[in-house]
Amino acid sequence: MANSSEESYAEQFRSSGKLPKGPVSPWPRGREIRTLNSYVNKADVRNENEIKPTLKEMAAGMLRTGGQALHHGKCSTEVRTERMETCMSCEHFLPAEQRCSLCGCYMKAKTWVGGDPKRLCPAKKWLR
Repeated sequence: MANSSEESYAEQFRSSGKLPKGPVSPWPRGREIRTLNSYVNKADVRNENEIKPTLKEMAAGMLRTGGQALHHGKCSTEVRTERMETCMSCEHFLPAEQRCSLCGCYMKAKTWVGGDPKRLCPAKKWLR
């Protein structure tokens, strides 16, 4: 008779007729842990070209920006152009998406919002 390391897969997975108790996985225990750890490590590492805020933080920022837009309206074309140039030269700007990685906003839209630039730009780089 073959020892446990030489058993065929059919013999290893043959049921003894008893139902297992607790969580069951088709993966061997060592592989399950290794796969889970590699997934967690990938989740912990953030790409620098990635939107950093959570969905909840982006929603709060959108409400704050919307309040500024309702209260102050639209800014002038000169101010919008200046803000967009500032954003495009910022290290937090994602050119492929035209978004800010700090707040997650689409800058083509946000730069039109009038109001306090310190409340609108999370990096506090807008002058007016």
